Amino acid sequence: MIPHLALALALLSAPRAPLTQARVDALVDRASETNMDQRAYRELLALGPRAIPFLIPRLDVKPSNESSVLYSALRKAGPAGVPVLAPALKSPTLRIRHRATMVVSAIRDPVVRPYLLKLLTDPDPTVRAQAALGCAYQLDPWGVPPLCALLARRDEHPSVTLAA
Repeated sequence: MIPHLALALALLSAPRAPLTQARVDALVDRASETNMDQRAYRELLALGPRAIPFLIPRLDVKPSNESSVLYSALRKAGPAGVPVLAPALKSPTLRIRHRATMVVSAIRDPVVRPYLLKLLTDPDPTVRAQAALGCAYQLDPWGVPPLCALLARRDEHPSVTLAA
């Protein structure tokens, strides 16, 4: 058997290591370094929706290499990750809620519709504006009525009106 094929088969059939906060943190830290560890980055992306519960607490970081790594990993989880990310959309921490909204807004799939519609009523205008952008990004007629409703509100924050 070809050595690379044998190694690939062995890796695929090996039992998965348990996913822990420490393991995900180590991958994020290595992938966020100035000289990005590509292997750690690929491994983090490959975890998909399983990593989301461990990534949510880390959304409350200042913008840095780490925040872009987190965004990539969460976005890569795709539509299957949206329900797992849902608790972050209700977080009392604005930065977590806003970044989770950014992720959901960037996923073009019908699964995001109820989340975006709910986020259009968030108490914070930055979250509402991001949700409005997400509705527009979907390029689907379902987003037009809620965006029109935002535009019709006289008391809406200017950033939300501009996004709509």
